[in-house]
Amino acid sequence: MTNAPLFRLFSRALLAAACSLLLLASGHAQHAPLPGRLLLRLSKEADAKSVQRELRLVLPATWGAPSLKPLGEGGRYHLLVMGDATTDPKALAERVKGLRGVEATQEDLPLQRRAQPNDTQYGSQWHLVDMNVEPVWNSTTGGATATGQRIAVGIIDSGVQGGHPDLVDNVVIDAPASDEHGTEVAGVVGAVGNNGEGVSGVNWDVDLVSPATVNTLSDVFTQFQFCLDQRTLFNQSNGAQGRLIVAVTASWGVAGVDCGFGEPLFDDLGAAGILVVTSGPNDGTDIDVTPDYPATCPNANNIVVTSYGPLNEVPFAVGDNTVHLLAPGVDILTTTLGSTYAVVDGNSFAIPAVAGAVALLYSTDCFTFAQGITSDPQATALQVKQAILSGVSPFPGGNAITITGGKLNVNGAYQQLAAQCVPCTSVTVDLTTTAGANAQYSAVNGLGSVLATGTGDAFTLCAADGCYTATVTDGGNLPVEGTFTATLDGAVVASGAITNGQLSFTLGTPEQGCTDPNASNYSPTAVCDDGSCCSQNTVTLYLIAQDEVANGTAQLTVQAGSTTLFNGPVAIAHVPDAQLSYGQVTVCAPAGCLSVFAQQGDVALQSGLAVIPAGPFPEYFFIAGEATSIPVGAQAAEVCDGIDNNCDGAVDEGFLWYADADSDGFGDPTTEQVLCSPPNGAFVQQPGDCDDTDANINPAMADPCGTADGLDNDCNGAVDDTDLLAWYPDADNDGFGAELARGACLPTTAGARDQQRGLRRHERHGVPWRYGGL
Repeated sequence: MTNAPLFRLFSRALLAAACSLLLLASGHAQHAPLPGRLLLRLSKEADAKSVQRELRLVLPATWGAPSLKPLGEGGRYHLLVMGDATTDPKALAERVKGLRGVEATQEDLPLQRRAQPNDTQYGSQWHLVDMNVEPVWNSTTGGATATGQRIAVGIIDSGVQGGHPDLVDNVVIDAPASDEHGTEVAGVVGAVGNNGEGVSGVNWDVDLVSPATVNTLSDVFTQFQFCLDQRTLFNQSNGAQGRLIVAVTASWGVAGVDCGFGEPLFDDLGAAGILVVTSGPNDGTDIDVTPDYPATCPNANNIVVTSYGPLNEVPFAVGDNTVHLLAPGVDILTTTLGSTYAVVDGNSFAIPAVAGAVALLYSTDCFTFAQGITSDPQATALQVKQAILSGVSPFPGGNAITITGGKLNVNGAYQQLAAQCVPCTSVTVDLTTTAGANAQYSAVNGLGSVLATGTGDAFTLCAADGCYTATVTDGGNLPVEGTFTATLDGAVVASGAITNGQLSFTLGTPEQGCTDPNASNYSPTAVCDDGSCCSQNTVTLYLIAQDEVANGTAQLTVQAGSTTLFNGPVAIAHVPDAQLSYGQVTVCAPAGCLSVFAQQGDVALQSGLAVIPAGPFPEYFFIAGEATSIPVGAQAAEVCDGIDNNCDGAVDEGFLWYADADSDGFGDPTTEQVLCSPPNGAFVQQPGDCDDTDANINPAMADPCGTADGLDNDCNGAVDDTDLLAWYPDADNDGFGAELARGACLPTTAGARDQQRGLRRHERHGVPWRYGGL
């Protein structure tokens, strides 16, 4: 089965001639760090904007302005780029070391391609026969898991010619870049098989994801993060969103680089269920001795491979403590740029052979394995890795150069995985409809995962406690009517009607709840969706008995604006573990102001508690017997509707207008009115004018002593008070006042002293206060 590309970012003209592959030599100059750049790994709690500000403070202005760029959405890895592109990365690292929020640094380095292009004529694909993949094709040629989820491989490379006729049906994400190297790597993983054209990949059918071109470590981290985000979204949505990326190819490397900087990202990829397939360089380096990034990274989700040829030659990097196995990497016929084919050499092509095998194994027909892909993605990925390592074939001298001592045997790995399949009791669902054997069905479980699709009058499910639904249509895709019977070991476990093309049944006593990860009340342990999913904000209200032991009922009304979310009795029961008697109600509320009114019924209540995960306050107490407004979620904007939309205690506060007869910008507060549109005439939204007949009297005016006019010019309730001086009565005539100041333009009592002339406010009982003690 083939599938058309879901989207294509750019339409590229086919290139007629192949380009030479980039192969960096091992000289120091060609591996020199890129100047003016530094990779940063921020701590989990760090704020990138704060780090950016700190960088501006510690880095010399002569190096130019620093720019901090995230490497993928939502990740911890960032690229620091200096305005002066010649800045020494080592000096830059010294300046950044110890900076708050920066956990580690790494120089940005150019990548070394693991390919040795040649001009060998078109040959046969010997490698597919030698890696023993053909027997697996008798069972599966890739494409989807046993539960119908599409399988994907990330091609972290230099770009793929997505329009290549032997790739176009498998490439689903095509970066705006086409390159010979990436196109050749993609062809090994998944050139379309059985299409009567060109060559076949390890998978005839697979989703190839080419996020963008990579030339530097910063590119790598960006694309790893992209694949991680896609797989994480897949896991969290039970396959409804994102992509099931099971492996990524790393057909490149950097010699002599330690892995420590990137280990957390590799751990995250592994936790999401992504295997990283990599290798050492295209020379005889022993990578047990010489570090090579990312081949020598110790992360459990790495698979390290080296190449062998049709004569069992092993020309490239080895390491009996680091390299896991061998795979074909010499004289490999594959797709190349320009819609053509080429025979190529290099570890670059052993890597996709293994990554392709990973994807093919994921298409095994084992239901329990497929179910583990989302329930425990990391364990499932490691299970596939171990099957590949355990299923290898012996290779002459292999024990001296690899961990397993063997070469890739895809059928051997498939048999290893099949032997671990936990059998499940099958439930057979027989359909009785007018469509008969032409009925088209699609069955899903309570998590929304597809369990069976096809055509016929029966289908089989892997039995487990849960909820099951199916859609049944005729050959014209129209819903059908009829009946169904589900049997387990010959016994009927469910039966019923097929109405408007829908049937449903439940096995066992599954846990009910919201199964939508995007809902505010998502329950990760639920296997059956009970329809409670809330796309707004969940608010749980607890009504607590005053004596903490009573049983009975109380009354509760909950409203959001004019909409009543709950109105009725709430059962109050004693819960020994909590040492309380309480009842609870959960509502799905929009952002804004929630009105809560709790009243006692036959149980007296104390203060209640609202738990609002998305509220400004996660917990909010309310008083029984009093209507309480509770802020929920991101506060809505106030609109002119007579409702406190933003829950600030005021209604329609942005739509209050006041008459401004003297046109001084301040309105008469006694003329307040609510108008949803600006009124015609002299109206303003700023109140406070105490004399709307005089433009010189309003809150913006001064009211100084120096021009005393007996008027309250500034509308503050006092006359001629703006420049009042503070005067203090001085009863003992010692020059220091003791009482509160009185404001006046001139002294009002004999012997008073202006505070500007040395006021001391600490006089007690006529005794002057002195600094320094008694």
